[in-house]
Amino acid sequence: MPAGYDQVQHIELAQKLVQRINGLAKKEILPIPNPYHGKSFKVNSLHDVSEKMSKSCASKWGCLYLDDDDDTIRMKIERAKTDSEGRLTYTLKRPELMNLINIFSMTTGLTPEEVVVLAGKDNMGEFKRRLSKELIKLYDSK
Repeated sequence: MPAGYDQVQHIELAQKLVQRINGLAKKEILPIPNPYHGKSFKVNSLHDVSEKMSKSCASKWGCLYLDDDDDTIRMKIERAKTDSEGRLTYTLKRPELMNLINIFSMTTGLTPEEVVVLAGKDNMGEFKRRLSKELIKLYDSK
């Protein structure tokens, strides 16, 4: 499951609980959860990159939830704050775009640099649609 660095201890606890349940049942009832993260551990809000993405985000549009449906994921990514510069670059000068590229990177396993090469000719709308598709694919596989 996608997880930030600050959530690893929760996944470790869940792993122990699942192992205990499976051990008592003498069969695998539940799959053991494993944290999934790419190069970046921190996922920032889609609405305000100065905040981390969490259930306590000030805006409902800033956080992706595991129970979000496909349309909600698309809408949240479409509404994600970005700048007006059209081309994709991975730089600290563009923190909102960096955040989306990091999310894409963690979702696909590509490095941020590989994401820029893959989607480098996309305009911002095309990149957000591409990211939405990858997130939906990841959600559907869980």
